[in-house]
Amino acid sequence: MLTLSLLLSLAACTDGKDSADNTGTTDSGTTGNTDDTGTTDDTAKTDDTGTTGGLDGEQLFLTNCSGCHGTDAMGSNNGPPLDREVQMLSDNQLIGIMQNGEGRMPGIEVSVEEAQEIVNYLRTLFP
Repeated sequence: MLTLSLLLSLAACTDGKDSADNTGTTDSGTTGNTDDTGTTDDTAKTDDTGTTGGLDGEQLFLTNCSGCHGTDAMGSNNGPPLDREVQMLSDNQLIGIMQNGEGRMPGIEVSVEEAQEIVNYLRTLFP
């Protein structure tokens, strides 16, 4: 229960800027992955760092989660640290909590791919 409530707090602190809905369309109207030339590629590609092309787990975390969980995911006055949950829960469990919320943490508006990138980033912090 502690694990779930900690992750729920993760989703409670979003700024609502350019968040993606479940259709993959962001508030700014863009879809897919945009490369440096401004073209959109709807196929996800994984680079050598384990991130999916066009998505940045660290930036997604900072935008959607750090307001409550701190920039280092070790908690703040608004939300608990995430180290134990990241180490104890599966990717699917973490993604479900991010998208659906749990306890006092509401779900955040991120796609499955974006939530996976956040999980990937958190797993680099807490292997």
